Amino acid sequence: MTREAEACLLRVFQTLVDRADLYGNLRGHSAFYTTVAAELKTRGELSGEALKDIDEVFVRARRGDSGDWPKTDLNMAVDTWIYVKDLFAGLPPIKAMSLSARPNEMGALTAQFHSTSVAGPADNKLWPPTHFDPHELALIATPELRSVLFGKTPQTPGNMPMIPSKATLPLDTRAFLCSLALINYQPDSKWNLILAPVSNFRSPMERRQWSIPSGGQSLYCFTSGKVLSIVLATPWFGRPWGAIPSVDESSLCPRLGFAIVLHKYADGLELIIFDPISRYAHLKNNPQVKANLSSFFGFRQFIRDNTEAAVQGAGRRLIRGWYGGKLEMPANGADSVQLASEWIRLLILAGGHGQDPLAVDDEKWNQWGFEEVQI
Repeated sequence: MTREAEACLLRVFQTLVDRADLYGNLRGHSAFYTTVAAELKTRGELSGEALKDIDEVFVRARRGDSGDWPKTDLNMAVDTWIYVKDLFAGLPPIKAMSLSARPNEMGALTAQFHSTSVAGPADNKLWPPTHFDPHELALIATPELRSVLFGKTPQTPGNMPMIPSKATLPLDTRAFLCSLALINYQPDSKWNLILAPVSNFRSPMERRQWSIPSGGQSLYCFTSGKVLSIVLATPWFGRPWGAIPSVDESSLCPRLGFAIVLHKYADGLELIIFDPISRYAHLKNNPQVKANLSSFFGFRQFIRDNTEAAVQGAGRRLIRGWYGGKLEMPANGADSVQLASEWIRLLILAGGHGQDPLAVDDEKWNQWGFEEVQI
């Protein structure tokens, strides 16, 4: 095994161990492996299925070897991961996911899951709320976001993160989206919000190619698709990863912002694209937009392609589309990511108490600055 391969495998098992609380909550659900695979910094494509295979192969080999293994960092990491898996295998199934304010030490983690497995924790309310699905819970449970998101519910909203801008790191944008969902989403809500910004990356490989120049933050542009959903799209237009040095800020990776919605309408679906660039002159004339017209066109094609896939997945037909949109308040120089994020926030607030925020007539769409487009 080469040093590079061993170092990569070491990162894999160290990351698995670091996400022990999520593993304990999801108990081997595919969302666990998909989430961890998206977070790992690897040069090649690593899917959730491939990560699970690596886990099973190394764990099986370690358990089946009765001889003495050299005490390398990799072997010790595999042993620690085996301990984690055995720990949770010996606990009864949990009734609801429960996370603490910070990722736990192993001893505290064991006590936590013993207390939540049967009757729930004695002193604390379960968090996050149980009406999120496993893929959403996996995103909410990210250790880097725990201090920002922990405890947020409709009853205890806390402070909202700032509206994202074109220079906001994807992890911070995700904190905004997760906070928005935690504070507003109820079991009877008729909307779903994708909890990670969607980029123009067509494959996991393309996400990883931006890992170096964006300080690894492009890996957080992971999302699990839902057919009827509200999406914040923040495509990046820039040079290939090898052309610029590694940076921690987003100044070299500026984004454009769109809101994309697939919505039930009549006996099918309607597609809504909130595109601030089409309605605000200060955005349309921005040098970044003018310099990336071909990429801009390609992203619109990306939206259409993914819409077709979503419609097919829903077993429905696309009936109509709406394009454009403006906010009622002045833009005041806001960039497209800020405007799209604010449009989504207002849309979700309008969807409170089980309301469908998009159940409006054509006149209302026109008042919102949208025009109907042929599908």
